Amino acid sequence: MREAFGEWIRAVTGTAMLCAAAMMLLPDGKVKRSARLIFGFVMLFALLGILGRLKMPEYSELLTGSKYELSELVGELDKTNRELERAVIEERAAAYILDKGDACGATISGASVRAKWSEDGYWYPFSAEISADMRYGDVEYYIAAELGIAPENIIWNTGDMQNEAAAR
Repeated sequence: MREAFGEWIRAVTGTAMLCAAAMMLLPDGKVKRSARLIFGFVMLFALLGILGRLKMPEYSELLTGSKYELSELVGELDKTNRELERAVIEERAAAYILDKGDACGATISGASVRAKWSEDGYWYPFSAEISADMRYGDVEYYIAAELGIAPENIIWNTGDMQNEAAAR
């Protein structure tokens, strides 16, 4: 069936190319208008040509297979879309942390956020890892209040081991 469909596509494409080439060669006027009508019918026959070669069981099988392939593609697209949403949320949350650190006067050199899928069907910021010279309580407060990341899910990477222990 797929072979017949491929042949049909080639036939329609070839017919369209021949009709277009012939139209370019014809002089303007009544002849060209008449040829346009004739070529329109030729294209219609080329387009409808597959109907004569279709057998209903094969056509049904083709449609069923196409629906299955389409549902697989939609599933893959949905998964890709969710992963892109996750990446955007993580990136924006990390940018928020860096901006809030600047606004609070904190020296933050980097931030990364991990999002988690909720039972309600959306991504939300779940944990953060922040590289800074020390732990900043005011930044941590804003992260918890604005992003909803619990303080126990915020990891501070500092040069000071005492601050790292306090952050956990």
